[in-house]
Amino acid sequence: MLNSVKFVIGEHIDNRKMIWNLAKEGVNKQTVRSSLGVFWLYFRDLIYFLVYTLFRVLTSGGGQIMQMNPIVYLLLGLIPFFFVNEVLNRGTAAIKSSKNIITSIKFPITTIPTIEVLTIFIQRTITFVLMIIITYAFGYGKSISYLKLLYFLFAMIVCMLVLNLLISAFVAISTDFHQLYMSVMRILIFLVPVIWTFDKITNPILNVLLHLNPLAYIINGFRYACALEGMPSLGYTIYFWISMVVLMFMGCHTQYKLRKYYADFI
Repeated sequence: MLNSVKFVIGEHIDNRKMIWNLAKEGVNKQTVRSSLGVFWLYFRDLIYFLVYTLFRVLTSGGGQIMQMNPIVYLLLGLIPFFFVNEVLNRGTAAIKSSKNIITSIKFPITTIPTIEVLTIFIQRTITFVLMIIITYAFGYGKSISYLKLLYFLFAMIVCMLVLNLLISAFVAISTDFHQLYMSVMRILIFLVPVIWTFDKITNPILNVLLHLNPLAYIINGFRYACALEGMPSLGYTIYFWISMVVLMFMGCHTQYKLRKYYADFI
C-alpha cells in the first residue's frame, strides 16, 4: 500500500503545474458555456439559500441557533456544503467523464480527481468571500478568525481530495455503484449539521454516528471560524485527521490498482 501512496503522490508532484493549469482551464470552459457563465452557479446557490432559510424560519422560528443569528448559522453551513456537495456529485464523475483522455493518450489518471476538486474550488472562491462579507454585515466581524478560517478551508480541501480520489475510482468502474451513490447523495444535506444542530439530537448513539462523518467537522468548523469562540475538541480534531490519512491510503491504493482498467470499464 505504501507503494501506491508513493506512486499517486509522485504523479501529483511531477504534474503539479499541469494540474493547476488544467484546473484553471476547466473554470474557463464552465464560464463560456452560457452568456452568464459561472454566475448561474451563484444564482442557483442563492435560490437554495433562500429556500432553506425560509424552511428554517417556518419550522423553528427566527430565534438564535447556537447563539447565532439563524441566517448566519445557515450561511456558514450552506456555503461549505455547496462546495462539498458539488465535489461529491460532479467531481466524483471526473474519471468516468474523461473517456477521451484515458483511452487516447498516456495521462496521469490519478490527477484527474484532483483537477476537478481544484476547478470547483476556484469557481466557488467568490462564495466564500461573500460568506465573510455577509457575516460582517450581521455584526460578527469581531468574531471572525482568519487563521481558523484558513485551517478549515485547508481541512475541507484535503477532505474533498481524498474522498474524490477514492469514490471517483468506484464510480468509473461500476454503474451500479454510481446509481447507489447518487441516491445517497440526495439525502446528504440531512446527514450533516447544515439545517439542524447536534444539541437537538437526543439519541446518544445517533449523535455519535453523525459526529463520525468528517463532513460534520468541516461544516461546524466554519461556524467556529466565523461566529463562535473556541474550536472543536482536540479528540474530534485528531479523529478527523486520522480519518483523512486512512481515506488517503484507501484512495491511493484503489487508484493504483484500478488505473490500468479504467479504459476497459469506461
